[in-house]
Amino acid sequence: MHSSLRTKLAIPVAAATALLTLAGGLTAAAESPPAPEPARTRTITLVSGDRVRVEATGQISLLSKKDFIRHDGPGGTTVIPLDAVGLMKSGRVDRRLFNVTALARQGYDDATGRRLPSLDNPAALRAAAAEQPPEPKAKRAAEHPVTIRMTGRDDNPVLRPSSTVIGDLDNPGPWYFADAGETIDLPAGRYAAIAVVYSAIKGQFRPAMTSIAQPEFTVAGPRELHFDSRPGRPVGLRVDRPDAQIVQQRIGLELPIGNSRYGMTAGDNSDLYSVETEAPHLNSYYRVEASRPEAALTVTAPSRVKVPVTWVEEDTRLSGRHTLPVVNTGHAGAEDIEGLDLKGKLAVFTLSPGEGRTYGERIRRLAAAGAKAAAVYLTEVHQITAGDQDLPVVLAIGPEGSKLATARVATIEGRPISPYQYDLAFPHLGGTLPARLYHPADRELATVDTGFHALGNNEPIGWANSYPSLGSLEMFDFSSRAPIGTRQIRYLSPAPISWSYGVRYGNQGLRDSSTFQRGYTRQDYGKAALTPALNGLTHWDPRPLATIEDGILRAYLPLRSDSDGHRGFVGDDESSWGDTGVNRLFADGKQVGESTTPGAGDFAVPADAKQLRLTAEVERHSPETWLSTKVTADWTTPAKGDGALPLLTIGFDPAVDLKNTAPAGRRFHLPVNLTRQLGTTGPKPKLRSVDVSYDDGATWHPATLTARGATVTHPAKPTPVSLRATADDAAGNAVTITVIRAYLLR
Repeated sequence: MHSSLRTKLAIPVAAATALLTLAGGLTAAAESPPAPEPARTRTITLVSGDRVRVEATGQISLLSKKDFIRHDGPGGTTVIPLDAVGLMKSGRVDRRLFNVTALARQGYDDATGRRLPSLDNPAALRAAAAEQPPEPKAKRAAEHPVTIRMTGRDDNPVLRPSSTVIGDLDNPGPWYFADAGETIDLPAGRYAAIAVVYSAIKGQFRPAMTSIAQPEFTVAGPRELHFDSRPGRPVGLRVDRPDAQIVQQRIGLELPIGNSRYGMTAGDNSDLYSVETEAPHLNSYYRVEASRPEAALTVTAPSRVKVPVTWVEEDTRLSGRHTLPVVNTGHAGAEDIEGLDLKGKLAVFTLSPGEGRTYGERIRRLAAAGAKAAAVYLTEVHQITAGDQDLPVVLAIGPEGSKLATARVATIEGRPISPYQYDLAFPHLGGTLPARLYHPADRELATVDTGFHALGNNEPIGWANSYPSLGSLEMFDFSSRAPIGTRQIRYLSPAPISWSYGVRYGNQGLRDSSTFQRGYTRQDYGKAALTPALNGLTHWDPRPLATIEDGILRAYLPLRSDSDGHRGFVGDDESSWGDTGVNRLFADGKQVGESTTPGAGDFAVPADAKQLRLTAEVERHSPETWLSTKVTADWTTPAKGDGALPLLTIGFDPAVDLKNTAPAGRRFHLPVNLTRQLGTTGPKPKLRSVDVSYDDGATWHPATLTARGATVTHPAKPTPVSLRATADDAAGNAVTITVIRAYLLR
């Protein structure tokens, strides 16, 4: 229960806040092939006001982390926040304006200033919609009303956003979305449906969420479609670490029909259940993260009770252990706390339905009365909205929270980020999720010892995103806090699960894709030195990072990639604020193109060119980030027509600590790795020179080359170390890489 972007968001403590994701269904017309992908990360503000990040690698994130619908198809990815569905049903907004892939290709981007019209400009909205590719058409057939009926667990009321997604088995492409109790018109034919049903659980705020599927049903006249959650059985996780607690979890359902994929992912902050059903065109998965909780609360008087809790607001916490007197403040209203002595104490309160809207007001009241911290417990499904607050608050996440009402003394503890994390995915092909308590032993998992190296002085916390997949089944991505400057053991689902993992801190992002075997392995993110790495492909239309297509050199270069090869792309959006740079292409010594987007650009290559020279540089101006403040690459390669360029790369792998520092005043070995762009071949490259600077590149000193790199002698005074190296091969490829402030001396 956390914000992955350090923004103040609604704290999801109700069924209505369970994240809903749908994938598939909407596809562009076959005669409209997708245009080339955007050359960099873009952030797009939708007409609903929600912001979506479109990574150049293809990953798409709704930054507000609210409920949303999603579909992926040949025409791109559509992301529709659930609270914007009414805009489409009312006819105010064309849903094609939520196709973020198409919007990115058309140049919409908050950074460049091209934005979608506002809701109060209907003429401009219609004009923007007219630019979008058409959607697939429903088949021509008589339509019949279909009423969606849902039954909650134990016959408890069904809660929002209980919903279903319906796909057409005879005509893949169009899709339908309906809420509980809604009646929709469907053309006659065969369909499949997946659904999530939320219902209340007496005495606790977390609802039950049940995943259900109707693998095939026929519409030939008016009918009812019933989703009954009562047969569902529980889904959960148990791990070897005894102090682990589930942080977030989801159940996903997917209907791959033809070239369309329809899916739902839901269930965070809920007790999970699954109604088991088998069908060849139905897939499912369980996504779950567990770790040592960062907050702990134990009632010590009148009796000892452990109360599972979580921090409500990431930026306002206690550190260390505090044993405090407890004061029950009722609902924390003005009349409740009048005359109470709260100074230095733990204020306990609860809320009735509807009082969540004034949560912030109640917290400010408790802070003004001198409370040291607060704990809130809820006995009904709620939604509370948290904003800026000056008081550390924990939320009780289980039925034990009711014990707080009679507590007299309690110990509350704020802990650092967990030294371990279970990040697991359990896919199931050919049916809904088998309902069970999943219990993988540590020895059955991949144990990834992960170092998060510091890139600056003021970034103790970063954000990590993990995105597993099994073939074409893409599972929900989780966001979690990354402990910069320390190591963390990550337990991951092993092969055949593949993982896309990214770490973002400050104005630096690093990412890679890996498949891990069972057992121990080691990774380091942000480890010096940060240099270009051409060890991957682009995402939407997989192609080399530097390639010539129809006489156009297309470059998308991860200029600040770490020594482990995790790619660090640069752009001019919020992910790399303060960065500037320029890329230039020369043909036979004459400049023929230039781009000011660091690492990215499209350049026309003269047909008669014999030799190409591509230069790229990026310079960061963020005062809080000192590592690799300027990276410059200068490539030379023969011009040989279309295809991937066999560009050489140079990587430095110094033995630095987690602060990216090395010892001063001693002889120091500097390993150097020479590679070339993935998928290209050529003669073995040779390292020609390595130079070192201790004054940010003002003067350079030659290093002594060795069989595996170079040796330098560090001065006794702590200072930044800059590096420069050259390499070439017998085929005419050459490269010079310069990194200002590659690492520091200590």
